[in-house]
Amino acid sequence: PVSAHLPESFGRFTLLEVLGEGGMGRVYRAAIDGPSGFRKELALKVLRGDGQRAPERMADGLAKEARIGALLRHVHLVDLYDFGVEDGRPWFSMELVAGRSLDRLLAAEGALSPSRAVALLAQVALGLAAIHELEIDGAPAGLVHRDLKPANVLVTRDDHVKVADFGISR
Repeated sequence: PVSAHLPESFGRFTLLEVLGEGGMGRVYRAAIDGPSGFRKELALKVLRGDGQRAPERMADGLAKEARIGALLRHVHLVDLYDFGVEDGRPWFSMELVAGRSLDRLLAAEGALSPSRAVALLAQVALGLAAIHELEIDGAPAGLVHRDLKPANVLVTRDDHVKVADFGISR
């Protein structure tokens, strides 16, 4: 259900709940509804702005994150779907990962067993390798994540890992 303080919609999206906040924006669980009962849930990152035009530097940063995310395709990276601007506020939609961030998992469960920690970190390493090995027009893109932390590692209920948040990648 939508929180009382949450707008019910943002452009073509219905906002369902706040998943997290960062320095640049807020991430929502959102849905797109279509004809014949079509409904797709996804994550929607919206630049901060509280209805006002976003500061240009922040808007440029979110656009850069969207461009980088659009280039990346890997089973251990969050998939980016679309990018746009609504009422002067840039946004992008991405894969909704059913699970929780590694920091929340650790807070709830405590220390992981060594075998589970290694299994999760191996998946993180595969996702990072895909970022580092990305080529554009046959040349290395030279991308580095630069903000790897437990809050940006999403873990599904069956321990599948997705690395997220390419906002300060270079």
